[in-house]
Amino acid sequence: MPSPSTPFIRRYKNLLDSEKHADCSFIAGNSKINCHKLILSTASSVFEAMLYGPLKEEKAIEIADISGETFFKLMEYIYTGEINMEKEPIENFIELYYSADKYLLDDLSEICLSEIKTKLRFENVLPALDLSIFMNLKRLEKLCLSFFIDYCLTNFQFMAYIKSNYYHVAKDCMARIIEAADENYKILFWFILEWCKNEYDNMNLTPEECKQIIKRLNFPVSDYEEKYEDPAKDKLINVSTSLIERTYYKAKRPFVVSGHNREAYALVRPDRFIAVYGVVIHSRLMPPPPQIDRRVCPMFSSDYKENLTIQISDEINEVVVYQHKVENHCTRYNCDSIILWNDMVTFDPRRTYKIKLIWNSNAFGAEYPTCSQSNVVDGVNFEDMNDNFGGIIKGLKILNL
Repeated sequence: MPSPSTPFIRRYKNLLDSEKHADCSFIAGNSKINCHKLILSTASSVFEAMLYGPLKEEKAIEIADISGETFFKLMEYIYTGEINMEKEPIENFIELYYSADKYLLDDLSEICLSEIKTKLRFENVLPALDLSIFMNLKRLEKLCLSFFIDYCLTNFQFMAYIKSNYYHVAKDCMARIIEAADENYKILFWFILEWCKNEYDNMNLTPEECKQIIKRLNFPVSDYEEKYEDPAKDKLINVSTSLIERTYYKAKRPFVVSGHNREAYALVRPDRFIAVYGVVIHSRLMPPPPQIDRRVCPMFSSDYKENLTIQISDEINEVVVYQHKVENHCTRYNCDSIILWNDMVTFDPRRTYKIKLIWNSNAFGAEYPTCSQSNVVDGVNFEDMNDNFGGIIKGLKILNL
């Protein structure tokens, strides 16, 4: 049954959309929005002062600091008490939070903060923090700083991400980070140096200004410069990664590599952002030993050299996002093979990825065991290539982002 408030909400939404009996107007961006003084003033004391106070406006009120789309979302919330921004980017929520804060709409502020918290990621935390400081949004600033310190400055992958996806932040933002963070964070020093390098190159920051910022950290620069030049020395692959493996259910017929059958894959979709650093696959079935004289050659090797290409692509548009070539990887027959790489391959929970194994002609005739396995492990969903073979990919080496 519909809730009792549904007709009420519908009536007020129709009033906003039809502009019937409107007695005040706002101009935000390129939009003119006609509203009702009584409704706005009962929702916000700021609007009450603006519309009924001694300095009330008689003509259309210009809103210079909020876009037309966001201001209309604000009006929709005032009229209906509801907001639908599930698919909106984090920047839109920040602007709406600013609007709610400006007009003292506490309930909407809480909704926006909650949504922003769930949307914070490596790639948007710095823009969000920089914007919150510029707009003097203290609660949002605290939220972004906490995320940055707890999840970025404790994660070596963040530095790898920043080096290839640099984002400029203002000096005030940098100062807040230094002030809030513990000086024991090694990554903080690397982050400051990366910032200084880019500011010096792109924003005409003087070397003296760079030195002053670094001095505030109380780090001996000479101890860290060499490590900063090559962060890979810290072996990112060993930091906080975990191995997730699927549960074995039932064996299926082997996958035989041939000219018409040289690719195997699994579709993977996580329930959160993860970085993938490797895969676990079934190794080959040991071939029958050749008919040889045991007195001449009594031993038969239990190892072989694995050669294949691992390709990761977006399942929808087939765009390859990463490719790793395995050459002469020493592998035991009849067991699991863990194949790792040093790069961060980020999996987005909104997408499905295809992890494909591709063998060259040297592997023709090799047999790989397959089996039916659990579809979900630690929130990561697996779907094997087809029901005839089952799965070769048994698990992943991941880092939670």
